[in-house]
Amino acid sequence: MSKVFPWYSVSESVIEASSEDVLSRAPLNKKLTDAMKAGTLKIYDKNVALLPQTADIDHSHYLNPIEVNKWLSLNDFPYHWKPVVKLTRQTLNDRKLSGELKEAALLVVNSLRADGTPAHQINKCSVSKKIANMAAWSYLSASTIERSIEAEWWRKA
Repeated sequence: MSKVFPWYSVSESVIEASSEDVLSRAPLNKKLTDAMKAGTLKIYDKNVALLPQTADIDHSHYLNPIEVNKWLSLNDFPYHWKPVVKLTRQTLNDRKLSGELKEAALLVVNSLRADGTPAHQINKCSVSKKIANMAAWSYLSASTIERSIEAEWWRKA
């Protein structure tokens, strides 16, 4: 299953893309909610779990773009929904506090150990370089990451 997005972003995206005025959203939103209530469009939670049909549609309901585009096409709407994924960059401190940095460091250390890297070569510098090469961490330099990781994380493991 692909990603899901808030149902109300459908009208925001397609109306904006077609340069229609904001008042055009209301009729499309009404038809979307009617389709969700009727079960014509499946509704999901943010974790992509299918939700039961309901008469109360709120901001906790999400839709699948593939299903929405099929529905738009079947109902002769002149729109195509291409939701935009907004990436937010967490600060390094946030990632450290959440445990995400430690998790990434342990993943790298375990990988280095599995590759047969000697223990004396597994240090903050080598680990931070590997983390900085990961796509999710590439906006940070290895030296910045190195200052935040702690060798005790893997020496105890």
